[in-house]
Amino acid sequence: FKDVSQVYYWQLCIFGILIIFAQIIFSKIWSKYFRYGPIEWIWRKGIYKK
Repeated sequence: FKDVSQVYYWQLCIFGILIIFAQIIFSKIWSKYFRYGPIEWIWRKGIYKK
């Protein structure tokens, strides 16, 4: 990895925005095929053991 002190503020902002867009896209795809979110799905699988 490069030295963290060489990362500029604008690079962090762009990286953060890219992560948000990736989460939005993943959320839309997930919602199309599943009734519950991924964490809730795991939670229910653990509780009901089905």
